[in-house]
Amino acid sequence: MVEQITFLPVLLSSSTVSCTALKTQHSCDKINLIESSAGQILSPSRDYGNGNISYPSRVNCAWYIKIQPGSVITLSFSMFDLEEGRHLCSAKPCCGDTWLSILSIPSHSAQLVPMFNFPVQDTVNFLYCGSLSLPPLVFSGSGLILTFKTGDMISGGKGFVLDFTIDKPMRNYCEDGHFHCANGKCILKSWLCNGWDECGDSSDEQNCTVACKTGYSHCSSNSSLCYDFIHGRCNGILDCPSGEDEQACALTCGNQLSCRTRGGCYRSTQRCDGMNDCPDGSDEDGCDAALCGPHRDGFLCRNRHCVTASARCDGVKDCGDFSDEETCMKMSVITAVILGSLICGLLLVIAAGCGLRLYHLRVALEQRWSTIRLQQRTVQ
Repeated sequence: MVEQITFLPVLLSSSTVSCTALKTQHSCDKINLIESSAGQILSPSRDYGNGNISYPSRVNCAWYIKIQPGSVITLSFSMFDLEEGRHLCSAKPCCGDTWLSILSIPSHSAQLVPMFNFPVQDTVNFLYCGSLSLPPLVFSGSGLILTFKTGDMISGGKGFVLDFTIDKPMRNYCEDGHFHCANGKCILKSWLCNGWDECGDSSDEQNCTVACKTGYSHCSSNSSLCYDFIHGRCNGILDCPSGEDEQACALTCGNQLSCRTRGGCYRSTQRCDGMNDCPDGSDEDGCDAALCGPHRDGFLCRNRHCVTASARCDGVKDCGDFSDEETCMKMSVITAVILGSLICGLLLVIAAGCGLRLYHLRVALEQRWSTIRLQQRTVQ
C-alpha cells in the first residue's frame, strides 16, 4: 500500500493526513517515522489568495524513513520548487533560509537523535533549493532523514512532491503497481517513461515514446532520458548516463568527454571504470549500475561513484562515503579482538604468577619469624 504523508506537528498513525497553516512556528515535536515500503511525501501548503499556493513560513519538520538491512531506497521528485536566498551568496544554488536536506544514515550507525541535530554547514552537500528537475536519488544504509525548513518571509516557490520505494535488489517478482526492472529492482509503475532512470539500468525508459518538456532534450536518439538542454548542456555536469550532454563542447574534446574542472578529456570507455582519468575525478561522478555493473567488474558506491570490485571490503575507503566498507568485518577489528584476547590472557598469567610469589613470600616470612621467636625463647 502506498502511504501519503504530509507535514505533521506530531507523529500520527493515519496513512493520509493534512496540514493546516499555523500562525506560530511549524515544528515537529517528534520525527515523523515512516516504515512503509513505498509512499509519498508532500511539503505543507498554504493558500495566500489570488491563486497563490505556496508553503508556509517558519516550517521546521523532519521525516525519518526506515530502511531494512540489505534494501535500497529510491527517491523520485515529481515537483521541486523552493525559493533561493539570492541575496545571501553568489554560488548557485544559493540555499538561504529555505531548503530540503537529505541525510543518509549508515548501516553501522543507530544514532538517530544526534544525527538529526546536525549543523547546517556539515551537510551543505545535502541541501536542495531552487526550481530543479532532480534526478532519482538512490541510498542504502539504515534510514534517511529529510528535513524541510522555510524562512520568516516567503516570496515564491510551490514546494515539493516526492515518491519513494524501498526494495531489495535482484528480486524475482514485484508487488502490484510496481515495475520489475531488468536488474531485478522494483519501482513504481508511475515512474515508467518519465524521462528519469529510476531502475538504474534504464530498463524503465526503454521502448518509450515520451517527448521531453520544453527546454529539455533526449540524451540520444534511442533514449527517452531527458536533460536540461539550456542549462545542462556543456556545463561540466553529467546529466546523461553516458555523458552525451557534455560531448562536442567548446573544450575541443571532439568525440571525447570533457572533465568538469581543471581541464582534460577522457574517452567514453573510461566513464565509470573505477579509475580517475580526470584531475578532478569527474569521470567517476554520477555513475549508475549499468555503467559500473558486474560486466565491468565494478561496484557502485552510494554517492554514485564507481570503484573496482576488488576495492570492496579491503579496509580502505575507496568510495569516499564508506559504502564500499559497510557490512564488512574488517581485518583490523579481527586483529584487535585477537590481540585483546592475547593481552588479557597474558595479564591473567602475570597476575596469577604475582599472586603465587606473594603467597610464597608470606609463607617464608612467617616461617622465619617463627624461627626467630623460637630462638628467643630458647635464649631466655
